[in-house]
Amino acid sequence: MSNFLKLLIMNKKEIAKALLSAGAVKFFPNPKDAITFKSGIKSPIYCNNREMTRDPDCYNPIMNGFMEVIDQMWDEYDSHADVIIVGVPMGALFWASVIAFDFSTGYTFVRQEAKDHGMKSKIDGHPLGEGTKVIIIEDLISTGGSCLDVVEAVRATGAEVIGVAAIVTYGWPKTIKRFEEAGVKLKTLTDYATIVRTGVEMKLFSAEDGAVLENWHHAPENWGQL
Repeated sequence: MSNFLKLLIMNKKEIAKALLSAGAVKFFPNPKDAITFKSGIKSPIYCNNREMTRDPDCYNPIMNGFMEVIDQMWDEYDSHADVIIVGVPMGALFWASVIAFDFSTGYTFVRQEAKDHGMKSKIDGHPLGEGTKVIIIEDLISTGGSCLDVVEAVRATGAEVIGVAAIVTYGWPKTIKRFEEAGVKLKTLTDYATIVRTGVEMKLFSAEDGAVLENWHHAPENWGQL
């Protein structure tokens, strides 16, 4: 295993530890108590990344992770390009605005629907259009639908999406395929499998809990019917 790959795995584990230590990851082993995603999937686990915004001990590891990922994404594209940061409502807006501030660049967010009052805008912040380069910030990727809606809205302005950076992905093959088919580069700070393994190592989840979470991940559509 290369040193780079070892570092990548370690970084994912450190982010997972930060999320678990902050209590951002909740476990609901009984299907009756399951969390329901926007997609309709019932889940025994919920990762509330908003918990990580409450103090520096929580948000510093996440921000450091984002800085590394975005630096890499920026350099792979063109380190001299001016890039605008776009946040996916609502969970990613805090991260996106702080990242834009840190990089001294523009910030924009895309609503799910255009406002029905005021300027009736769907996109607010730095103007987007032909020649604009964008990195999109998301907090959590499950099926990817909400994030890819933002990608579509950004591209509709004529702007180019360099990629998406997110804190957590569930890592489902269908989701990975959706991003690939959309031509979107996705980089995440950690993933579901790493969170579950780390939770078992930290004894926050029992081995039985880990088995429940692994089984759900393999067939999430059926879990709530058990």
